Amino acid sequence: MNKSVSADIDPLLLGDLMPFKLLALSDIHGKKSHLGSILEKLNSSRLDLVVVCGDITHFATKAEELRPVLEVIERSGFPYCYVLGNCDPPELREGVDSMGTCLESSCLPISGFNIIGAGGATPTPFGTPFEIEEQDIIERLERGRSKCQTPGENGLIIVTHNPPRGAIVDKTRMGTHVGSPELLRYILEKKPLLVLTGHIHEAIGTEKIGETTVLNPGPALRGSYAVVEIETERRLVRVDHGSL
Repeated sequence: MNKSVSADIDPLLLGDLMPFKLLALSDIHGKKSHLGSILEKLNSSRLDLVVVCGDITHFATKAEELRPVLEVIERSGFPYCYVLGNCDPPELREGVDSMGTCLESSCLPISGFNIIGAGGATPTPFGTPFEIEEQDIIERLERGRSKCQTPGENGLIIVTHNPPRGAIVDKTRMGTHVGSPELLRYILEKKPLLVLTGHIHEAIGTEKIGETTVLNPGPALRGSYAVVEIETERRLVRVDHGSL
């Protein structure tokens, strides 16, 4: 089920260098039990960050429904950041109190990286709560990038719910590609080191877009996740897709 373009992904050469290590999650859809199991499975791992790529809830309408899911991550003790998905309420794009870091139109500097994000998804046939146009995604990413006050010498990381147009990460089970061409152009222009995305549950995998590693960890509600290691000195990326 898990797919990758392995020939295009540089191997991680650890040597004596400690990599930056993150857990990528998406499409939890309120399934707290599977989220908790994933975090418990990786409890002994050294994680620098947990990144959630949206659809944290399943059509929630208020903060009280988002908070319990975030609390599962809080209890893990790992620092975390997130964007919202098309099944989350857009009213919460500012985040919930001081829980984690909401990346919507914002910038998180960490370990020499600058992380920016934009949630929601382009229009679907289902009329989900948080649907936006492609240009809105780009504008919110740019607003976030403008707030990055540190140099980001280790590179830019982008987190979106909506995938870019690609070969793997936006491919539906019908074989059609539904990712954003505008986001693809933005990635090719800005050359981020890493893009984390979600939305298309069956499009689990990793690919290279230009100089950028792009991955969809798959739906956490079904136990899917990905662990990403970045060796900052050599700017090498390794992605391990996993499942419960």
